[in-house]
Amino acid sequence: MARFSAWPAPARSLADIPEPLGAELGQQLAVGERPEHLVYVPADATAARRGPWARTRGVQVLALTDRRILLGVQAAPADEPRWLACAYDEIVAWELSQNLLYGHLDLYGPPASQPSHAWMEFNTVGLRLIEAALAPLERATLGLERSVSPAVLPAAVQEALPYHFASYLRHALLPGEIVQEWLLQAAILESVLRFWKRMVAPPTLIVSTPVRLLVLREEPVTRKARYGHRSLTLPRSQAGALTLRDEAPWLLMAYGPAPSTLQMRLDPGHRPVAARMLAALAGMS
Repeated sequence: MARFSAWPAPARSLADIPEPLGAELGQQLAVGERPEHLVYVPADATAARRGPWARTRGVQVLALTDRRILLGVQAAPADEPRWLACAYDEIVAWELSQNLLYGHLDLYGPPASQPSHAWMEFNTVGLRLIEAALAPLERATLGLERSVSPAVLPAAVQEALPYHFASYLRHALLPGEIVQEWLLQAAILESVLRFWKRMVAPPTLIVSTPVRLLVLREEPVTRKARYGHRSLTLPRSQAGALTLRDEAPWLLMAYGPAPSTLQMRLDPGHRPVAARMLAALAGMS
């Protein structure tokens, strides 16, 4: 089954990438463009035809060059482009999700482009390989390099956060990255009928640093234990497009040009911290 076979694999050259995406990637590259990281997920014909793992029915490729990032998916739906290719300075955001063995990488390009969003799925046994492959993107947009060692949090932040969120944050921060502002939004639940509750927003940690807005969210489930989380990065170059507005009874933080990229409901009491966060990021962008 796909969950046992969708392991990302490194490629030393285009020749190592299975067809048809190997040849297609070669056609995508410009003259003189140099691949720096190549990762692929092999096709698995036994995978589901829809839902989780469906994309692992075909080859998936993640390529980072000296100029841009490219993501190709052979098993994409007929109405969805097979490739997304964006220069690093065009990337609006990216998000890595992990839930037990299931991993998910989302890339968001300029809202007006087609496509503006692409994603791939993979077995989280290979999560570190995906993270390492994103190094050129992090270097180009954040100016920092990932380390294998987790970051050390300021004592005040470490003590204030629940253990699991502190762990997520330590892993997400890059060497030299400084926490400037942060807020922790508890899960937002709404009653449905009389005996049920619906999760409007999962527990979320929002952090601003000198180089990005970092959003860490747990899985949005209510009646079972949570085993996964998502980590979204929006570089400071895009922060000027973040908005903060009242949407009673909540405060809404969103990426204005494309709210589907990032939109979060917050308790109105978080307004002072959220406003400082956005002002600082916009001032540096």
